[in-house]
Amino acid sequence: MIKIIEKKDLENPSAKQDKSTIKLEIDSLTLAEALRKELWNDKNVSISAWNREHYSKNPVIIVKTKSGNPLKAIKDAVSRLDEINDSILSEFKKAVK
Repeated sequence: MIKIIEKKDLENPSAKQDKSTIKLEIDSLTLAEALRKELWNDKNVSISAWNREHYSKNPVIIVKTKSGNPLKAIKDAVSRLDEINDSILSEFKKAVK
């Protein structure tokens, strides 16, 4: 499960461009780490990190974009992870035949 916790529009006064920040609670530490790492492949992402207050709590991933919508960046990263997963699954199926 992924839940949006907080979404903010921030303004960078020096660049006069809007920045967006979003926090998502994710129920899987593995997914949070894979998403954090994949988000760094997007040139519009300026911050991609996760934090967990306590080991018994779900991680919260924080995404900040230089430009564009952080939700779009997350959707694109999930799509790329899905392609990677399909590739790994396909190679695995070939290997076990």
